[in-house]
Amino acid sequence: SDVAAVAGAVSAAAAACTKHEGNKAAFMKLDVGSKLVEALFSNPESLPLVHASCSLLRALCTADDPNEPASGAFRNAQALAKAGAADALLGTLKNVTSKVDDDSAAMGLAGPLCIALKTVAANEEVCKQVAESDGVGAIIALLDGAGATVPSVARPACALLRQLAGSDTIKPLIISANGLQASMRIMDVHSQGQASAVKGAAAGAVEQSLGLLTALSLRNPDGVAAAAEAGCLEATLQVMESMPLCPGVQRQACMFLRNAVVRNQENIPRILQGGAEALVQAAKRNHPRDCVDVGSAALRDLGCDNYNEGYNPSTVIMGADGVMRTPEELDEEYANAQ
Repeated sequence: SDVAAVAGAVSAAAAACTKHEGNKAAFMKLDVGSKLVEALFSNPESLPLVHASCSLLRALCTADDPNEPASGAFRNAQALAKAGAADALLGTLKNVTSKVDDDSAAMGLAGPLCIALKTVAANEEVCKQVAESDGVGAIIALLDGAGATVPSVARPACALLRQLAGSDTIKPLIISANGLQASMRIMDVHSQGQASAVKGAAAGAVEQSLGLLTALSLRNPDGVAAAAEAGCLEATLQVMESMPLCPGVQRQACMFLRNAVVRNQENIPRILQGGAEALVQAAKRNHPRDCVDVGSAALRDLGCDNYNEGYNPSTVIMGADGVMRTPEELDEEYANAQ
């Protein structure tokens, strides 16, 4: 059929644009954005076409060519959003969300749609556009249903919400739409039996759900208060205990705990009573490359005396004489001067 032929052509274009900056630029010059949007709006029920379109949009908006020092991916995302790609993807996602509980094919499209929409929503303007079109409600509805139990859906859906939460004006919308509860649900479902997990689909879902909490709590004391009331503090500590070997999970947990106290010091006793100090110190020991910096920051703001244990910063600092030195060199000079 004509739709099948279009889907095949779009799939071939996606393959051609993957890791090839020249091909991305060539297809953008052909106004592929408006053509994709027209195809999606005209054939929202065509699973092959929707899947291929998601692949092409993702390829066009990803800086993945190792042979090029610069990429037009961000510019491509802006142009595609302006052509209506975000609206088309969101409309299709809403359609899919209404079917995922009973349709395995629709479930298979939910993840790619979230990934493509996240890729196109590359700036605050597009993020607000998605939120104002009830995108937040559609994504959380996906996580409220069967999608919550499928890592290939839960992970990109949380990642998309996390992207939207980068806008301070969208944080309250996500919280009021039960985004905190959705995040905890993902953490609970996908942390089960993951004591030895280092990475994987379930670990990725938990990491993104924690990343959502981190984004929602950044510069947002009211959001932190809502998270504390919802039980997110205890849920985070439980996940740290349940998945001690996963560096991504531990890093995001440390970042959220710091956000939870930096402007909401009333949470400090509650978090410490939950065993945070030992859990964060363990994260620093087990994952020094991922957690020493964020773990030290969390322990510092929690008021722990040994917060800097294991932290050896190498960032250079300009001295009074204009010479760049490491903190260790400055300390040595100060000691010699005494």
